[in-house]
Amino acid sequence: MPCKVCGARKTVKSHILPRSLMHSIRGDETAMFAADRGRGRWVEYQSGPWDKSILCQDCEASLGDCDDYAVRWIRGFSQKAVSLPSGLGFEVPNPKPALLVKFVAATLWRAAVSPHMSHEGLSLGPWEFSLRNFVFNDVGDEPRVIVVRKVWTVDGKEHPEIAVPPYGAPKWGKRAYTFDLSGFGWGIRLDNRSYPQSPFHNDLLCNQRDPMPVLNAGTKDIPEDDELLDIVVAAFTGSATRRRP
Repeated sequence: MPCKVCGARKTVKSHILPRSLMHSIRGDETAMFAADRGRGRWVEYQSGPWDKSILCQDCEASLGDCDDYAVRWIRGFSQKAVSLPSGLGFEVPNPKPALLVKFVAATLWRAAVSPHMSHEGLSLGPWEFSLRNFVFNDVGDEPRVIVVRKVWTVDGKEHPEIAVPPYGAPKWGKRAYTFDLSGFGWGIRLDNRSYPQSPFHNDLLCNQRDPMPVLNAGTKDIPEDDELLDIVVAAFTGSATRRRP
């Protein structure tokens, strides 16, 4: 299949989530796990979810700056974050906010157009073109982006090796999406409609903010999340999908 951006015939392996970060999350383990909420399955990877049919070398390379910036931001969080007196969140340096927004937007776009990752709840509909134009051509308005500190646990033990690729978040809006990575929830909304439960308020966005706000969701025990628990159970009963690039 040709590149979905420029039409070039030769495409390369494109990692939905940054490969260097996936190896860091994996640590000394032989594999890491990604919970695919859209398909209700648990996938085992060596270097995270990827697709070889969506981008050519040049278009993939054009995302290197935003991926690298996000990796540095994540790795520097614990040293640079300042807790707010309310305990509800943090302030974190974000010298290049446009790159962090682009990282979240690019991650969503990659997953949504990937035949391996896409599903009904991840459909971008008519927003696919505008998101692609924003990510690769810097055209159009920035999508709204929020970041939430959220750590998955099982019986009180943290599990940073768990990643959840992008999926739809309809309670936040028809065109709202989220994914979990490295102890953070990353939220993005493409439309500007008003939704009562939407957390995409101007004072919570990371867009054009330095320092930026990060909400504190604390720890989340997997057994308390029925949908994710079902996926985990599937993994450990032998029905997990294994993919080892």
